Amino acid sequence: MERVDQNAEATSTRTRRQVRGDDLEAARELVGQAHAAEQREQTAKALGLYDDALACFHPDSFHSFYADILRWKGTLLRERGETEAAYRCYSQS
Repeated sequence: MERVDQNAEATSTRTRRQVRGDDLEAARELVGQAHAAEQREQTAKALGLYDDALACFHPDSFHSFYADILRWKGTLLRERGETEAAYRCYSQS
């Protein structure tokens, strides 16, 4: 039950962040954690962290770091053999 509450709280925080605008500092922290997870070969965790970092940006953001995150996520997906998902990330970036 506690896990559900934490997930709801995290989603609520991300939603508020999107309404206010880009949160570059939080995104950079999450990307650092994603890179570290990749080095430990925790690819599923890294993908989740990249998604969390992307959620730190407004849906219409044109920030260059948003595009960087999409490319890093795309590369990880490509390395996992998920080429269609990788292509979508690269195209969106």
